[in-house]
Amino acid sequence: MSWKKILVVDDAKSTVDLITLKLIAEGFEVVSAQNGVEAIEKTKSEKPLVIVMDVIMPEMSGFEALERLRDIPETRHIPVIIMSARAGMKDFFENISAVEFMLKPLNLDLLTRRLEALTAGARPPKVQPLMRLDANVYFQNISEERVSFDILKRSPECKAVKFICNSLSPEDWSWVLSLVRSEERIVPFFGIHPLYASADKAGWDNELVHILINHHGAGIGAIGLDGSVKGDDYTKQVKVFLRQLKIAEQLSRPVAICCVQAWDDLLVLLREHKPPRVRFMVCDYQGSPLILEQLSGLNAFISFSRKALKEAAASTVELVRKVPKNKLLLETDFPCAGAQKSEARISAEIYFEWLRETYDLAAQAAGTGRAALEKTLWDNGHMFLYGGLPASHFG
Repeated sequence: MSWKKILVVDDAKSTVDLITLKLIAEGFEVVSAQNGVEAIEKTKSEKPLVIVMDVIMPEMSGFEALERLRDIPETRHIPVIIMSARAGMKDFFENISAVEFMLKPLNLDLLTRRLEALTAGARPPKVQPLMRLDANVYFQNISEERVSFDILKRSPECKAVKFICNSLSPEDWSWVLSLVRSEERIVPFFGIHPLYASADKAGWDNELVHILINHHGAGIGAIGLDGSVKGDDYTKQVKVFLRQLKIAEQLSRPVAICCVQAWDDLLVLLREHKPPRVRFMVCDYQGSPLILEQLSGLNAFISFSRKALKEAAASTVELVRKVPKNKLLLETDFPCAGAQKSEARISAEIYFEWLRETYDLAAQAAGTGRAALEKTLWDNGHMFLYGGLPASHFG
């Protein structure tokens, strides 16, 4: 999830997917469009550094889209790489300012080098102001939509909370997608939770890849292992978990992991299969100090829930203090941690009460001030989601 954003425009999905996978692996962020009309819209909304565009497309050709982009003051400066199987177009397009031509089928290594050159002088965007981060909230499990929207509406009162919303199964994915389309404060994570692994449908992994390619800011989660499940169902959990780790490697996405009664197996799998570049967070950590030490050795981000901080206070204080400062995260786990309580208690007021309590309890456990903790957690969340330097470096 780099800030070097490239717009790829082609009506052939296979071409878009091929280019996208290559560019993501090389550290670019990719958005896509299927024709010239979408290309103009995406250029205005996404503000890419470079556009890679086909010529022959339905609704509007690449040539017409290029002409229109050159007529718009805020888009006319954006470099464009035109791609076509027609070699005769090369001289025509390369006579246009800030336009290059590449012959199909593309040499992806050459494309990557050209994009690196074209984006070499770009600077990172200004980072958003400091916010509180909730590292795990399940909006799809809130029974009344009005509560979700009330939380989002009122969040600026609480320093404009940024939320990581984990999915549990493919049935969640469309709901989470519908919510994030209009709400940039939600960072969606799509995945299959271990409790739903035995019921996975054929082609789920292809669907997951498709969603992630089209939502460049998304992560993978919640995935993991549940040792209370035995036999073939547990074997299926391991298979689904490893497949999702592989997808995270292919697309360079962060991963949210949950674990119940399976810490030894999780450590073995992470040591043997976790790709070095994949950043991962362990949600609602309730393991032992020894397991925590081993996870820290694998560069894990560790998130503590309000429930763990409140109900296992003494043991959790010890754990919080053992987590490397730059790997600590917090979550409300809302509303799941309150599932045993009456649905009447699920409200925006309760959510913000949980959030304040989570931060207060963690500040006490860490022996630090509330403001210092908020800054640390915001930086940690930025590094988990996007990699690289902490957000405050760009402030």
